[in-house]
Amino acid sequence: MNGDPFKIHLRTHLARIHLINIQTAKCSFHNQGFTYISVLILIVVTGIALTEASIYWSTLLKRERETEIIFRGDQIRNAIKSYYKNAPSNRKQSYPNRLNDLLKDPRYLQIRWHLRKLYRAPMSQDGK
Repeated sequence: MNGDPFKIHLRTHLARIHLINIQTAKCSFHNQGFTYISVLILIVVTGIALTEASIYWSTLLKRERETEIIFRGDQIRNAIKSYYKNAPSNRKQSYPNRLNDLLKDPRYLQIRWHLRKLYRAPMSQDGK
């Protein structure tokens, strides 16, 4: 019975299958650890990239608001200059008492504006 070539072949075959399963399991276990570390590294790199992107984005938004506030300041400055230079002939040159005087000049009977609208402050949350 022990010398039966079929049984010897069967035992050898089963031993090979068992050995392959053990090696596959070890290889699979090793790959899972490698995959886990790879995913962790990927998450860390993604986190760093997102942090840098958020810093870049906030800087871009701040520059945009600064550009807008410079534009609005120039508009108000030009309106005050226009108000001062365009005083009626019977009055001396003066600066406006309020910003609303730039929208409708109270020194004239006709509607005269030096500023089209009052601008809100872009750097503050409430715009005041």
